[in-house]
Amino acid sequence: MTDAGDSPLPAGRNGAARDRSVQKLLRVGTWGQTLVQESVDGQGARLVHEIAVRPGEVDGALALVEAWRAFHHPTLHTLQHGTVAQPAGSPGQVLRLERPLPRGTPLAQVLPRAALGEDAVAALFVDLAKGLAELHAAGLVAGNLSAETLLLCPPGQDDAAPLLLVDAGLPGIVIAASGPLGDVANPRLGQLLAVPEVVAPEVLAGQAPTPAADLFALCAVLAGTLLGRPVFEAASTAALRAAMAQGPAPTAMAELTSTAPHLAAILQRGLAAQPWARAGVLAELIEALTARCGGLPTTLADERTVLAPWAPGSPLIALAAYASSVPWSAQFPESAVVVASSAAAAAGPEGQAKLRAALDELELERRRGQTQAETQGRNVLSRLIIVALFGLLAAAIAATAVRQAHRAQLALHPQRAADTLAPPPIKPLPKPRVLFETPPPE
Repeated sequence: MTDAGDSPLPAGRNGAARDRSVQKLLRVGTWGQTLVQESVDGQGARLVHEIAVRPGEVDGALALVEAWRAFHHPTLHTLQHGTVAQPAGSPGQVLRLERPLPRGTPLAQVLPRAALGEDAVAALFVDLAKGLAELHAAGLVAGNLSAETLLLCPPGQDDAAPLLLVDAGLPGIVIAASGPLGDVANPRLGQLLAVPEVVAPEVLAGQAPTPAADLFALCAVLAGTLLGRPVFEAASTAALRAAMAQGPAPTAMAELTSTAPHLAAILQRGLAAQPWARAGVLAELIEALTARCGGLPTTLADERTVLAPWAPGSPLIALAAYASSVPWSAQFPESAVVVASSAAAAAGPEGQAKLRAALDELELERRRGQTQAETQGRNVLSRLIIVALFGLLAAAIAATAVRQAHRAQLALHPQRAADTLAPPPIKPLPKPRVLFETPPPE
């Protein structure tokens, strides 16, 4: 494995299979595959992308990979290594990217459990917004920002930014290596950008992600975090694009203004349907977020001052109850494990189709099991609440019955009632016993 200071990326045959490893396949598509690789020599786990490369596109893809290797920010997933290989028996080449395996909880899993106000949301997103500004100044685009790809920092790590954007830049590298993603009718787009509710309308129409599209996604995730639901919702992708063309609904904007009066107007401009209408909004958003975070604890991460999410005084401490330190890959089906597999791009169309169908079935089963577990949890909690309420009601009835029985006894025996109500007789104090007495005066 190399770092950002090494020589240019090497190219060779079979470079992707240079060591024995156990791999867990996370997702596969027509563009390639994503997997977790654990080396048997104890070097630790890595997140690996294997991307099919079209003839003549190698140099452009490697140039973009090298630019990402040179860029570092604590809120963006670091790209550590990249090689071009030609799997055995395949005429095509594969671009292999390696990143450290991230840890944390996807923001999409946290939001339904925690209600966040304007100040907490500002603290959560301020460093990410600054990271995007630096990224765009370097000529790069994140391209895949959503609540699914944003990881909440594990508890106890005060030397990290609150959020980490996983797979930063992957859509742009895929486009450089194997061509455009296409519009929403093309499966390539959905394979990489699985949350269309936060994808800019021009990207849904088939354009490549741009800084303006990053801003749209950031504002959509911010607004969804404040509202507790997506700001754009529709039954179909066509209806979703039509809703985005009209801008946020008046009811959503009214609720957003009530929840976040200092951010609502800026977010509305960031969600404009036309990319040119979002110009300058990111700088304005950073200024507004920074203003809400004055006086909060900070720390140094990658030579930058970022918010310390779990330090005393941080409004994000409540989120520590929901943030996990397990690997990000743990959310994917455990049964999709392969040993020393080659790139999906090297397999035939029939094999890729079968693999995609199997992964879709595994993902459906995972979601079904998660839904059942949540339903069972709610049912158990409801039963416990009902039992507790019946217990309190029974205790209240028993206490009332005891009081009524006591009153009935007093009514039947007036003398006992008088004795009960009369104060106890006052007994005289015993005469004190003299132990010492001073002699009388002469």
